Amino acid sequence: MTAPSPERGRLAAVLRELKGRTGLSLAGLAAKTAFSKSSWDRYLNGRTLPPRDAVQELCRLAGEPEGRCLALWEIAESEGSGRAAAQPPEEAAPVEDDGRQGSADQSSVHRRATLAAVLASVSAVVVGGVAAAALLLPDRGGEPGASLSPPPSVTGPRCRG
Repeated sequence: MTAPSPERGRLAAVLRELKGRTGLSLAGLAAKTAFSKSSWDRYLNGRTLPPRDAVQELCRLAGEPEGRCLALWEIAESEGSGRAAAQPPEEAAPVEDDGRQGSADQSSVHRRATLAAVLASVSAVVVGGVAAAALLLPDRGGEPGASLSPPPSVTGPRCRG
């Protein structure tokens, strides 16, 4: 039997914590969900990746918002399906005592996301400015400087001298 992947292990640890909060035994979980006692044993020990529905049901029973658990499930599922292997490898981040990745990796991700948001914002402003200028500038009718000279009917005093 092989050891669970680190991602599946993290998910299993969080699920065990949620099970503890419910106060239910494996038999109790099986009675209140659509999953058997032996299935819950495999999910909670990290031997098998639980179905997404099982994660959602346990979150509901524990009164836990499901966002964090589903994010962990997505990571473990992508690792198990090979989708994560298709991504370029990155330098391994240090793992802290609580199982989360180190802040250096998180700040790197945060910097890239911030940079992408800034570039998208600047691009939107530039495109908007160009569009506004094109719509608001007077039509010159193809003659350079035509809108800058006064119309021919306007006459004013002329100095001669």
